[in-house]
Amino acid sequence: MIDIDISDYTAILDSIHDQGQEINMDAIGQLLVESVHTNFDQEGRPSAWEPRQDDNPWPILRKTGDLYHSIHYSIVGDTVYVDEGVGYGTYHDQGTSRLPARPFLLVQDEDEQAIMDIIAQSFV
Repeated sequence: MIDIDISDYTAILDSIHDQGQEINMDAIGQLLVESVHTNFDQEGRPSAWEPRQDDNPWPILRKTGDLYHSIHYSIVGDTVYVDEGVGYGTYHDQGTSRLPARPFLLVQDEDEQAIMDIIAQSFV
């Protein structure tokens, strides 16, 4: 699971709230879901996932598309959570003794800048 807790930026939050503004947490959640989907589309980033040992024609971790389509976000207070909704994604993300780790629930460097841009837009 990814969790982005912006409460660490207390001074920024206080300033935004003092101005009667709100941070667009939905925009942050949507950005992160899109980023995770890009991780699937590129079959791993910033590092490529370990290749499959078979000749199946579908992309890695996309046989049915259930895992990909289950990626969602939720907002609790000043935190955005991104997770998968099928229950077995953790095994693929972190790996097991029989499955290589193929981390897809990652925040990329460019995501952090985009999140800061969304927060900055709250001042406009």
